[in-house]
Amino acid sequence: MSKGWKTFAIWSLLIVLFFAFYSLFSRDSRPQWHSAEAFQADMEAEQIRSVTPENGSVLVNTEDGTSTASVSSSMRQCGRG
Repeated sequence: MSKGWKTFAIWSLLIVLFFAFYSLFSRDSRPQWHSAEAFQADMEAEQIRSVTPENGSVLVNTEDGTSTASVSSSMRQCGRG
């Protein structure tokens, strides 16, 4: 391989690695929003590891390691959710 192709290959590899690391570390860590009904279904299926109340909603950690947030049904009835 000539020197130009080696340089091109190295730069291509560096660019691919940059995008791979960027996509790996830039994942959104905020919880997904789910309805109170979905929360109740997870409870009935015993898929909930922990529940933390926070600012009028609940943060739910499930057995598969995902985090979700739900607005409580009492807040929706008050017209706040």
